[in-house]
Amino acid sequence: MHRLDYELKTLCRRFGGGSFGTRNKRVTTLLTCASDLRSAGFADMKARSLKTEHVHRLVRMWLARGLSTNTIKNYVSQLRWWACTIQRPFLIPPTNQELGIPRRALTPIHSKAKVLKPEWLQNIPCERMRTSLRLQQEFGLRREESLKFRPDYAIQGDHIRLQGSWTKGGKPRTIPALKTRQSELLDTCRALARSGSMIPPDLCYVRHLNRFCRVCLSAGIRNMHGLRHGYAQRRYHELAGFESPLAGGPKRCGLSRHERLLDWLARKTVSRELGHERIEVTTTYLGI
Repeated sequence: MHRLDYELKTLCRRFGGGSFGTRNKRVTTLLTCASDLRSAGFADMKARSLKTEHVHRLVRMWLARGLSTNTIKNYVSQLRWWACTIQRPFLIPPTNQELGIPRRALTPIHSKAKVLKPEWLQNIPCERMRTSLRLQQEFGLRREESLKFRPDYAIQGDHIRLQGSWTKGGKPRTIPALKTRQSELLDTCRALARSGSMIPPDLCYVRHLNRFCRVCLSAGIRNMHGLRHGYAQRRYHELAGFESPLAGGPKRCGLSRHERLLDWLARKTVSRELGHERIEVTTTYLGI
């Protein structure tokens, strides 16, 4: 193993936070960065050898390779973590534009919202897996959150709470549970998991995740993230009183002053319930 790879893995093990998925992606991304640095001629680097020139060189390589803006920004965010962990955050410019990364286009044309079809669920033999998919649809949970969901911790009467170790970036959050179908789903979760999670007690997360992905693909279920899009659009309609642009509603430029306020409040709530910090991200789910 290369020295840089070893030291980066050690940093991730000692200082890594967030869920299993977040930590795993961090290691994978940083090892990719280390490999690209070696191919660029920086063969004898250590973790503390990171410099601004290395970051600029990597970004130029990724742009020339044709990587998407989203991918490059995700890579740079891990480089920022690396720089902060070695106590040198000043190595990386504060904005992505200073690195030559173009702005990400956040205005989708078509809705990605999905609703679970009965035939999809009928093709999934495991009730825990079916319930995890329903959690994604009814509460807008990410896949990892729906698998690690622990009813005894999460269910809090009129809302559910998500533990940081389940969520992206390790950020805990709460989501309202006010509908009858949500309450019935939570009752099903209680009956299945009891004091555990939606992962069978004889399996670890990784093994259950791999099995979950295979079963969903064989059942014809792809792009499960669309269930979160569906939740976002339904929740927006409940809060604003009219459909979002991607669901066939009016665009923001055509809203009255009062409707703009309702739109902003609804987007702020939807963003928080989905686990995002920036209200601008709701454009991906709702349109503009």
